[in-house]
Amino acid sequence: MMYMNFPFSETVDLIHTWVQFFVFAAAAFIALRRSLRNTKDWLNRMLAGAFLCLALSDLLWNLYQTILHEYPMDFTASDISWIGYYLFLLSINFSLTAKWTAEDKRVTRHFLPLSLIAPVLATLFHLSFYLLHGDLIINAIYCAAFAPLAYTAFHLFLASGGRTSIQPRLHRYHGMVLLFLASEEIMYLLSALDFYDVSILFDILLTLSALLIVNAAKGGAGE
Repeated sequence: MMYMNFPFSETVDLIHTWVQFFVFAAAAFIALRRSLRNTKDWLNRMLAGAFLCLALSDLLWNLYQTILHEYPMDFTASDISWIGYYLFLLSINFSLTAKWTAEDKRVTRHFLPLSLIAPVLATLFHLSFYLLHGDLIINAIYCAAFAPLAYTAFHLFLASGGRTSIQPRLHRYHGMVLLFLASEEIMYLLSALDFYDVSILFDILLTLSALLIVNAAKGGAGE
C-alpha cells in the first residue's frame, strides 16, 4: 500500500469533507425531526433518507482517506450510498409528478424539450469524466441514476414556477436540488481537469446547498 503526505489543498479538502459529513447528518436529522412531528410529511421523511445516504457515503470515504491516506479509486460502498441519495430524490420527484392531474400534465408538456437539456448535460459531463481519466462502468452507473434525476428536477422546477405554478411552494426546493447537482458535476469536472483547488470551492457550495435544500423543504409538499 502506498502512503502519501497530503499537500495543503488536500488537507483542506479532508477537513472540509469531515465538516460535510456533519452537515449531511444534520440535514438528515432536521428532515427526520420534521417528518416525526407531522406523519403526513412524506417529503421530509424521504429527504431524511436521502441525506442519511450522503452522510454514510461521506463517513465511509473519510475513514478510508483518513486511515489509509489515499483516495479510494474503485467502486466502493461509499459510491453505492451516494447513488442511494439520487434514488431517494428521484423517488420524491416521481411521487410529486404522480399527484399531477391530467390538466397539469397537459400544460407542462411544452417544458419537455427544455427539460431534456439537464440529462443531456449530465451525460456529457459523465462522458467527459470517463474520457479524462475515469472508469466506464462507474460513470455509466452514476449517469444512469443522475440523468433522470436531473431531468425530473429541472422539469419540476420549470413546472412549479412561472405561469403554470404547479406545486409552487416547492419551486425553491427544486432550485436548490439543481444547485446541488450542478455543484457536484462542476466539482468533478474541475477535479478531472486537475483544477483541484477550484474544485474544492464547488464542493463547499455543494455542502451549503444541502442546508438550502432542507430549508426549502420546510413544510413538506403541503399535502
